[in-house]
Amino acid sequence: MSKKLSLEERLSLATKKGRKKNKRSTSNLSSPSPAILSNSEQEINSASFDDPTAGLESNDDAENGDDAVRLQNTEESNTHKLITTAVESTAHIDLDKADNSEGTIVPLPQWLPKNFLELSVDELVKQISPEYQRLNQQIDDLTNELNKKSQIETRDSSFFKLVKEKDDLIDQLKKEGTKLAETELRQSNQIKALRAKIKDLEYDVSALSEDSAQNVDNFNELQSLYHNLQGQLAEATDKLKDTDKQRDLLETFERKIEEKDGLIKSLQQSLDDVEKLLEKERTEFQMEKKALQEATIDQVTALETKLEQLRIELDNSNQISNGKSSRDDGVDNDENGSEVKQHTSSQYNLLKEQLESSKANWNSIEYALNIKIVDLENHLTSTRKEKTRFEEAYQTALDSSETLSEQLEREKENHLNAASQVKELERQIETLKLSLQSVNDDYNLLKKKYDIQRAQLEKNDDNSKPHQENSVGKVIEKTPSELTNSLNSMNGNIEDEWILPQENSMLSLSISKLEELEDDSSMKPIGNGSHDTLGSEETQRFSRKNVDFSIDDIPEEAADLQAIQEGKSLKSLNNTSIPYRRASAQLSNSNGHISAQLVNKLSTELRRLEGELTTSRESYNNLLSEKAKANDEILRLLEENDKFNEVNKQKDELLRKVEQIQSQLETSLQLLGEKTEQVEELENDVSDLKEMMHEQVQQMVEIQEKMR
Repeated sequence: MSKKLSLEERLSLATKKGRKKNKRSTSNLSSPSPAILSNSEQEINSASFDDPTAGLESNDDAENGDDAVRLQNTEESNTHKLITTAVESTAHIDLDKADNSEGTIVPLPQWLPKNFLELSVDELVKQISPEYQRLNQQIDDLTNELNKKSQIETRDSSFFKLVKEKDDLIDQLKKEGTKLAETELRQSNQIKALRAKIKDLEYDVSALSEDSAQNVDNFNELQSLYHNLQGQLAEATDKLKDTDKQRDLLETFERKIEEKDGLIKSLQQSLDDVEKLLEKERTEFQMEKKALQEATIDQVTALETKLEQLRIELDNSNQISNGKSSRDDGVDNDENGSEVKQHTSSQYNLLKEQLESSKANWNSIEYALNIKIVDLENHLTSTRKEKTRFEEAYQTALDSSETLSEQLEREKENHLNAASQVKELERQIETLKLSLQSVNDDYNLLKKKYDIQRAQLEKNDDNSKPHQENSVGKVIEKTPSELTNSLNSMNGNIEDEWILPQENSMLSLSISKLEELEDDSSMKPIGNGSHDTLGSEETQRFSRKNVDFSIDDIPEEAADLQAIQEGKSLKSLNNTSIPYRRASAQLSNSNGHISAQLVNKLSTELRRLEGELTTSRESYNNLLSEKAKANDEILRLLEENDKFNEVNKQKDELLRKVEQIQSQLETSLQLLGEKTEQVEELENDVSDLKEMMHEQVQQMVEIQEKMR
């Protein structure tokens, strides 16, 4: 239906709508003087500042009223929609310019109070309200002029083309503005999240530093314990040296005992030889004794028989001599008597020689036996001396072995204590190693997170800068040359009054205050994303509330279009493009400044974490070296323990050898006792034999004397 309406009807409807708006805006004012706002307007403004929901409700009421007016005629609503979007886009451009002009230094408007930074929002609004009303009055005047001019030039077909082009341009600018706002909001949220993560990283680093300090304390304790163990180890080494000396002494004793054992064996062998020789001599002596006894018995019997025969013969001869004395002559008797005497003298001499020879034999036998007895007595005394010396050496060896066993027991106890302490140190080193590994893992994880966040932030920075420059460039390129006059006329009033320098603009104030609140750790909770979004929505609603007064004033576009038709040069376009470029450059510079600060902070944190990592690695390497030293000490102690075990085995073997030697000495003593008994028996036998031989000789002498 709107397509069927002519241009004249559309313009008339637009002028009627503008007049209704003007009447409604002028009726809302309480007095023509621009000094003080009405109570209703102040309440609306205060509600819009204090409560964002109230601002929303007021905006909704205004929009509902506008919708009710628009429903009166579809053609009027369509025309109003076109011009409204154009005005909103221009207002959006002004807001973007005001936001993007953060980096430039623009002089303050005259109507802005000097102490506006110290004033509250309500007081600032009250002081700015006269200028706000004056601007509304100027806008009303401009709308009236535009209405008059639009009625004159209703037949111009280029108006609708320009309106369509401007609508398209406004839509594109609105889209780009929304995109820029979204990217800026997203980047601000990312910056806040990164700051929160930096706080978390600082907390983690502080926890890690505390853990590292605890690890350093534990390491110092372990080091002191290690030094104590080294002292104990030095004492143990000294004791081991003493034990080595004693072991060498024991080895010398063992060699001496082996020598004595060899001597005992040689003496035992010689004793066995002597015993065999003595047994042999004894058997020979017994045999000789028996032979002599038999020979003496035979000789005695032979002598007795011979003496008996001689006596008988003597008796017979006497009888014969007596019988024949009377009958025979004296010559015959003398011859027979001389023959008998010769025969008896020869027998007597023979017996005397036999007696002398037997006496000499007995003397030689007695001498040999006496020599053997003396040798055996000397050997017995020497063996007794050796026995006493062996007993003394054995007693000293027993004493030294007892002292060595006591020292070995003490060294075993010390070694067990050192081994337990070494195990405890190994366990503590393992726990420290695990804690250091966990700290390194945490640090690597935090470093990875930091690198990812840094890469994302740099990527967002790199993407946002060309995007903003391209969007502003597109806006400047697509803006027609005829629009420059209207923009200059609008911006000439609005820029002087609303665009503030970087340090005094509302955007810079809000950003600085937000940064102060974010930097203040006491004011910044962990989950403050909702509050930030509410604050940003509140500021956006406040800025829209301040600019919404020009949205419904559609006829001002007629003046702009009239200025476009009058034909301005491209110089004005270049002049208008400068604030856009300046604002975009300032925005990119501010974003780059913020990102550079964040990168510097994160780089300092990274360097600090790397320094802590190097210190932790150095402490870890020191712990590894200490562990290696402790392992070497453990191995050395184990070797010493093996040596102690060998010494114990050698001591046991020596004790067994000493027992064997003692048993051998006892057996040798028993054998010597038996040999002494045998020698005494032999001496007794020899003495008995001597007595018997003396008796026999005396008997023979007596017999011979009797025979004489």
